[in-house]
Amino acid sequence: MKRAVVVPVDGPMRFVEWEHDDQLLSLLHREIGADCVDSFRMRGRDGEMTGWVADDGLLADAPELNLRLLQIAHACGYPAAALAGTGVITGGAAPDGDTLGLNDELVEWFERAAATRTGADA
Repeated sequence: MKRAVVVPVDGPMRFVEWEHDDQLLSLLHREIGADCVDSFRMRGRDGEMTGWVADDGLLADAPELNLRLLQIAHACGYPAAALAGTGVITGGAAPDGDTLGLNDELVEWFERAAATRTGADA
C-alpha cells in the first residue's frame, strides 16, 4: 500500500492509502473535493514529495487558505504565495512517472507533527 497525508484547512492531518496507480486520481478527487487537481514538487530532508491541491482553489469566491500546507511547502522548497483548500501530499515520482507513496521517514515525520502540534503548526 502507498500512503499519503491529507492536510485539511482545519482539523487534524490524516493518512490515506491506495494500492494501484489507477486509484490515485479518484482518491485525490475525493479528498481534495475537486474534479481537477494541480501538483507541485517539494523536497524534504527525508525525500521528495508531491503536493496536490484543487486546480481552481484560489479562484473561488472566498478561497480557504491552507496555512499549514503553505508552511510545509515553504519548508520543503516550494515558494508558493498561497495554497487553498484541502491538500494531499504523496511521495515523489518513480522513474516511469508513477506517483510514489510517502517513504517511511516522511510518514514518521508527519505522524510526529500531527501528534505534537495543532492548528497551522501541525
